Amino acid sequence: MGPRSARASRVTVAALLVPALLAGACSGGPDIKPGADVDAAGPHYTVSAGPPGAPATATPVAVQQPAPGSSSPKPSGSAGAPGTVDGVRAAVVQAMSADDLAAASTVAVEQRPAAQNQLVFTWTVSSDPDDTEARDRVREQALLILQQAKLSGLPYGSVLLIANASVRDSSGRKTQVAAVRAKYSRALVLGTDFTKVSPADVFKLPDDKPAEIDPHFK
Repeated sequence: MGPRSARASRVTVAALLVPALLAGACSGGPDIKPGADVDAAGPHYTVSAGPPGAPATATPVAVQQPAPGSSSPKPSGSAGAPGTVDGVRAAVVQAMSADDLAAASTVAVEQRPAAQNQLVFTWTVSSDPDDTEARDRVREQALLILQQAKLSGLPYGSVLLIANASVRDSSGRKTQVAAVRAKYSRALVLGTDFTKVSPADVFKLPDDKPAEIDPHFK
């Protein structure tokens, strides 16, 4: 073998040894393992290969969605269920909203166990002391409330209506007063069809004591 042939042989052997040495160097490092908490690593991806020569692309793994028609559990009971204080308030608010949304938003209802489960309705007829229609409107609203109290199915000994309003005092200043305070016995409420009572007479009905009416609303 001549000098040229010997040099060619050494080059060939070196070319074969380099890849092997590089492979050994790469495999000599520590093993890399995924973390124990896979979810903590963030979104998961699948790698899909594109056409030859194109870089691989990472695609997020779709999160499984609930089956169609399924829903999360809902708490039992309803705040506006019939036969409850919240239920009768919801009925009053709905009925009153048709004509006076502002007054409807002020309606409050409570039941007083210490007063034979007295059902108390409180609302603000008007916050405008120059509202000339408030006098008639409070009577219409009282009838509406009494009818809903009758239909509520609640156990109560009496119904008390307290309607507040803004008026002008003797010096012309704006002030708030109890426009009407009227109490109706259970027997009267259940025995009266308030849809047939004239608004002008609603504060004449109390059978325990006369209704208290501010002079601005008489």
